[in-house]
Amino acid sequence: MRCDDSETDERVDREAARKAGLRSMVVAPLRRGLQTLGVLKVLSDQMAAFSDDDCRMLQLLAGFIATSMHNAASQERTQAEPLHDPLTGLPNRALFADRLRHAVAQLERRPSSLGVLYIDLDDFKPLNDKHGHSAGDELLVAVAQRLRRAVRQTDTVARLGGDEFAVLAMDLREASGAEIAARRLRRALEEQPYQLSAAVVHLHASIGVAVTDSSRRDKALEILEESDRAMYAIKRQRRATGPTVVGGS
Repeated sequence: MRCDDSETDERVDREAARKAGLRSMVVAPLRRGLQTLGVLKVLSDQMAAFSDDDCRMLQLLAGFIATSMHNAASQERTQAEPLHDPLTGLPNRALFADRLRHAVAQLERRPSSLGVLYIDLDDFKPLNDKHGHSAGDELLVAVAQRLRRAVRQTDTVARLGGDEFAVLAMDLREASGAEIAARRLRRALEEQPYQLSAAVVHLHASIGVAVTDSSRRDKALEILEESDRAMYAIKRQRRATGPTVVGGS
């Protein structure tokens, strides 16, 4: 849109133009396909300050800007999506591993303990087979919500894949703090049934725990593997003892 005189052009807010000291302008939409991302404006306090060539140049420039804005937004989405699980919105395995590495490195500057809680939903596969994948997805989202509510703001909850989750518990005052956290998580997951669209279901979880106060560079991978082994040890015990929690170090 080109306005040669804001005093006579009915498309322009005359009073607003007067307050801003404007008399002519060119406005070009920032379009990408059918989507309008914004507008590009060039303003002047002189009448008829812009020629046809100015309008064509502004339109060309608007196309370049719109493309750059679209590409920048796409790159942001591309960078963010691989770090989060698309179903639950939780950090995925890659982001969890990165936060765990940073947390372990911080132990050198600020001595403390941290714990990793590895969580597996024991009853998920038969429930998924019985009620369908939509119900399974609904259940995974509900599990993620309960885990979020059951941890501290300083902790990280992640979905590692399938029906496996993990929690990074920071700044533990003592090793038993991770065991206490594991019992709290198990209660959050097991005590109340899940009201799904297709059914009301119950589930049990195996939670393996590993704790460290070491800042060794390789400790991040080691503690994750320890918690994984502890979780599978629980699975082997469940047939004889029922749901419980064991830990590693």
